[in-house]
Amino acid sequence: MGQMVQDARDALSGLASCPDVDPDRIFVVGYGMGGMTTSFLMALDERPAGAAIIAGFTPFRSDTDARGTGGVRRWSHLYGWLPRLGGFVGREAEIPIDFDQVLAAAVPRPLLVIAPTRDWHATHADVVTAVYTAQKVYSRRDGAGKLTIHSPDHWLEYTRSMQAQTVDWLRSQAAPSNKQ
Repeated sequence: MGQMVQDARDALSGLASCPDVDPDRIFVVGYGMGGMTTSFLMALDERPAGAAIIAGFTPFRSDTDARGTGGVRRWSHLYGWLPRLGGFVGREAEIPIDFDQVLAAAVPRPLLVIAPTRDWHATHADVVTAVYTAQKVYSRRDGAGKLTIHSPDHWLEYTRSMQAQTVDWLRSQAAPSNKQ
């Protein structure tokens, strides 16, 4: 995961160096594993103006083996993306950071979270709770209304309607900057 986030940061650097690109208007979109990468990127890098995260996460602390999602074990043992999470299998409540905090670290930049209700990789109710918890931080830190969640009644897929929703949201957010 760290390498994927670094790759995204390098892509931002390359894009920002293009003469036809306004570096203050770069938005990031991630689906699935790319959504998780985008979540961490937004927490760790101030350069993106905002992001859309589609089917990108389920909170770690509630992602136990019993939930049927694969649990945090999948991130450490199956995929190897977050190997240190392996030490928390069976002790998920002790994981020191979770997605409510990761999302809140992006405040006040706008975020769109699209969380399909029938995504078997995520526990939808827990995703909604994480977003609502992060929205409280957004409200306290000059970001009220800038963290949005949509929950289409779909399986884990990036449908044409979700794509259109993402594009419409990006258009609504990416107003020209006031830089001279």
